[in-house]
Amino acid sequence: MEKKIILALALNRLVTAEDCFIYNENQCDGDVIVTDDSFEANRWFTPARGTEGWKESFQDYDRLVASAHLVYTSSSLDEVSVTVQALHKDGVDLSYSFGGKSQDS
Repeated sequence: MEKKIILALALNRLVTAEDCFIYNENQCDGDVIVTDDSFEANRWFTPARGTEGWKESFQDYDRLVASAHLVYTSSSLDEVSVTVQALHKDGVDLSYSFGGKSQDS
């Protein structure tokens, strides 16, 4: 039996290396893995619609950030729990649709 885990994000086009860069200043230091509060502004780096540097593929991601947290739920690694951790800059309530089922958390 073939086992696959697929996490897909819809993009209007292929994102190239020229479109992105990494904040090199925010690096782990030994066992310290907590990001200092001074990096909060970096979370909202994506240019806003209509401002310099904005591209159509950015959509409105100047207001929304998200990451996926995966926890394998079996020792054979064929089952996984995925938690989408999303945050809107304005603190609005978010709703989600997975497999055609809507939910708000």
